[in-house]
Amino acid sequence: MNMVHYDAAMGEMVSMDVTWNTVQNETDPMSIPGVPFIGNANDMFSERTISERTALVGSFMKGVEAAHQRYGKLPFESLFEPAIYLAENGIELPTTTAAYFKERDKEIQRLPETRTALVKPDGSGYQAGDVFKQPALAKTLRMVAKEGADYMYTRGMDRKGNCSHSGRWRKNDPERFGRL
Repeated sequence: MNMVHYDAAMGEMVSMDVTWNTVQNETDPMSIPGVPFIGNANDMFSERTISERTALVGSFMKGVEAAHQRYGKLPFESLFEPAIYLAENGIELPTTTAAYFKERDKEIQRLPETRTALVKPDGSGYQAGDVFKQPALAKTLRMVAKEGADYMYTRGMDRKGNCSHSGRWRKNDPERFGRL
């Protein structure tokens, strides 16, 4: 999340950048095999090697919480209500998202977690116009709304420890990148 906030009364402008980063033990990201240069939108569909070294650690929820703590007026829990509603009740899957899912089917099918979240229960892919629901996301968002962003980085993820696939992911990476 990138956010710029201007406080007219104080004459102050603040910029927040809480996006993605590599994992803590990744010391040479340019050596990650199969990572393409993303120069245009078509490059995101190019072939690549998928591994734990290509995973990024996000800090979006910490950014939402920090922005709310500094500038928010509504109750924190209310920020998530629209997203929870859509995750539980579903949306009509847009053509562009269906096309992305189709292009990335190999990566989506690779792990049980992504299959559960992004593939129909019968194993078929979602098509444009299908109702796409995300009950696990709704559950996670409810817990973040109730407990705060730390839920996402400390209690909401399965802690398996060090990765066994020659990756450099460590169980404290989400906590480290969740800090502002």
